[in-house]
Amino acid sequence: DHDKQMVERWKGEADSALIFAGLFSAVIMVSFVESYKWLLSPDSADQTVELLTQISGQLPNHTNASVKSGPSVGPTAAVMVNLAWFSSMALCFSCSVGATLIQQWARRYLVLMQGPERVYLRPFMLNGVRKFQVERTIQLMGISLHSSILFYAVGVLKFILDINTMLGFTALGICLMLGLMYLIATFLPLFFFDCPYSTPWS
Repeated sequence: DHDKQMVERWKGEADSALIFAGLFSAVIMVSFVESYKWLLSPDSADQTVELLTQISGQLPNHTNASVKSGPSVGPTAAVMVNLAWFSSMALCFSCSVGATLIQQWARRYLVLMQGPERVYLRPFMLNGVRKFQVERTIQLMGISLHSSILFYAVGVLKFILDINTMLGFTALGICLMLGLMYLIATFLPLFFFDCPYSTPWS
């Protein structure tokens, strides 16, 4: 019936999002752990100060004054990449939590609909589904997952651009082309109601 089809659709979307989020979070975690080392590596300015201090200590008539450097701060590129990947990881985890909650809601809904009070509960529960906009909540789960992919792509682009400019602009061109296709799929349903393409933003 209608209730079962609706709940099965919820569970299907939650299952797909949970599987993809689990795999994608593993990729993000590996990248984030590796990039976090950049922030812990000694700063080049500190290394220069330390080297100059050692050289001055070997010179005759040197003073005992030591050169102090500021706190070690990672390069701007490393901070930006880590920020993008951390945001991606946070959104991916929030999607996983949301998918798990949706599965629980679906099971609870089915249990309530199987009881003897089903005839009286069904209109009440359907009104609650519309009132609390469950469909919109499920849509937000997809939005958070797609936003997670976007943040990860931004971090990858920044990482590649700092390594090699030509390679970075090539990757940027590919990402812009894919982004344009995504925007087309997002806005087409707004102008053509029979368009089968859509995204969570549509």
